[in-house]
Amino acid sequence: MSNRGTQVWPTGSVYTNLVNQYNVRFESIDGSPLNQQDVLGLYVSLSGDFKICSSELLNMWGNKKAYSLAQGQ
Repeated sequence: MSNRGTQVWPTGSVYTNLVNQYNVRFESIDGSPLNQQDVLGLYVSLSGDFKICSSELLNMWGNKKAYSLAQGQ
């Protein structure tokens, strides 16, 4: 979980200035690929308790992540 590009959970600094918008990334437990139905199912499950502003699919090219990590991640 990050806030303004800095990791705040599970570890983070108490000195980070937070804003009222968080980014959360989910990965499969065993590293197996997820399909869009898996991601949309998670989205639907969370939407009952949280306001979701946007969603993005994060891709990998081979074993390389095709997205940047949060600072401290």
